[in-house]
Amino acid sequence: MFYYLFWNSSDSMANFKNYVKLSFQEKKLILSPSYGFDIFLDYVRYARQSDSIFTPLGLHFTTHTATMFEDITDQNGKVLLNKIYRLENLTRGINEIFRICGIEKNIISNTKMLNKNKFRSNFSLSKSQILKIENIFKEDFDIYENAD
Repeated sequence: MFYYLFWNSSDSMANFKNYVKLSFQEKKLILSPSYGFDIFLDYVRYARQSDSIFTPLGLHFTTHTATMFEDITDQNGKVLLNKIYRLENLTRGINEIFRICGIEKNIISNTKMLNKNKFRSNFSLSKSQILKIENIFKEDFDIYENAD
């Protein structure tokens, strides 16, 4: 989502204008993807804490960076699904649901990577960035560890 929503290198002039605008808003010069990722994570955290789905960067940003936990639990944090599948097991999960529902259909896995961003720059996450991600998505990590 970072490359899709925030650090898109496909239109360098538009991105330059965006980074200058964000730099003024943040009062920090955003020149590298690694530093941009820190700002992105701050916006993700802010979006989770905001009372409005439109803050800080709009509905599109908020929905694309939302946690899974809030979508699959009740107000008390109880998971409302009987089974959760990891994305790499999606085909198996769909076929199992078909079987449970009595649907005589079986899909075949397509492991081809479809949404790979060809404009990605290479940077490694820092320890502090990893900690931020783990903190923001803690409940999602817990769910993922127990998923099929």
